[in-house]
Amino acid sequence: PTGVFQPDADDPRVELELDASAAWVAEAYPVEHVETRADGTLRVRLAVAAEAWFERLMVGLGPQARVVDAPPDLADAGERASARILDRYR
Repeated sequence: PTGVFQPDADDPRVELELDASAAWVAEAYPVEHVETRADGTLRVRLAVAAEAWFERLMVGLGPQARVVDAPPDLADAGERASARILDRYR
């Protein structure tokens, strides 16, 4: 079935700081809060129902996104996923 993602109340939430070039994230994904700053960066809060999805998002965004607040198991998910990917090429 297809439909719009509806987060569960117990899904972990993360806050990201996004460069202006990554503002599309706030339009492409269901974010719970968006704050646009004077310098063009955004701070967004979103629910994460699957760690693998969040890893892919963070790897794709690269240096355009920084985790500001997240549960410990998600705080470095992008770095861990990137390291696994790099290990495949060694």
